[in-house]
Amino acid sequence: MDKLVTSSRKKVSHQRETYLIKPYEEQLNATKTSIKSNRRKNLKSKTFGDHLVEKEEGIIRIASQNINCIGCNQENNEKEERAKNWLIQNSVDIVGWQETGVAFHLLPKYKRLSHRMRDIRWNKMRISSSNNRHEANETFQYGGTAVMSFDESAHRIKSTGADPTGLGRWSWIMYEGKNNYFTRVISAYVPCKSQDDRRQTVYNQHRRYFWSKGIQSCPRQLMHQQLVCQIQTWQKKGDNIVLMIDANENLSNMGPLQTMLLYECQLIDPIRNRFHKKIIHCLQLH
Repeated sequence: MDKLVTSSRKKVSHQRETYLIKPYEEQLNATKTSIKSNRRKNLKSKTFGDHLVEKEEGIIRIASQNINCIGCNQENNEKEERAKNWLIQNSVDIVGWQETGVAFHLLPKYKRLSHRMRDIRWNKMRISSSNNRHEANETFQYGGTAVMSFDESAHRIKSTGADPTGLGRWSWIMYEGKNNYFTRVISAYVPCKSQDDRRQTVYNQHRRYFWSKGIQSCPRQLMHQQLVCQIQTWQKKGDNIVLMIDANENLSNMGPLQTMLLYECQLIDPIRNRFHKKIIHCLQLH
């Protein structure tokens, strides 16, 4: 379970789906006993959540997904069409994507995400997306984030933005409600550590950027620190925060980033709150 959706002050209805993509299951060592093997398989494929039902009036439905590259071309893109269909069929108002996988800044406007996601079944749509803008090697690019808002929610947008470094580590949309009530919805991606020779990885993209600035620190640690600092800055302005993140850490074990978000930003993990007993049970099996 490597996703976290967190919010402060305001409860948010959260439901997630995998666009018909089967969850990853780790290949197990054949020498282990069958009992332990089955337990590990159950743990790896275990998901938590409520069954999607027809959305009630007045509910904002938010979804989050590591899309694992939406594809560089729009033509005959089955993955993109499945994603659109699922969002529309399930009345999703706001979705956060991580690892969009395209250097959109290298493409003309009509090939960017805001154009590709157009569909007559939505009355209105707004998108905030970002990727690493410091490299121009090829159209395919690991990493990238996006937040998309549809129909009624799109009419409530105050502003949009992204990671100020230009690395595409997070994107956000801010909504304005009644009585100056502002909610900022963020989609973020934390890179995995990788070896030096894997130049295309998100980790090494970020490391090259920070090295060019004379910063030798680990990109993951920098992401943790800078994201938390950014959220705290927004909170001081009075913003409510909804964070959708692929943290690339085991959130069921309270990793370092989740600890910072919970204790330094006072964010709430709704999955842990709602399914705490099931999470504990899986940890015991593990």
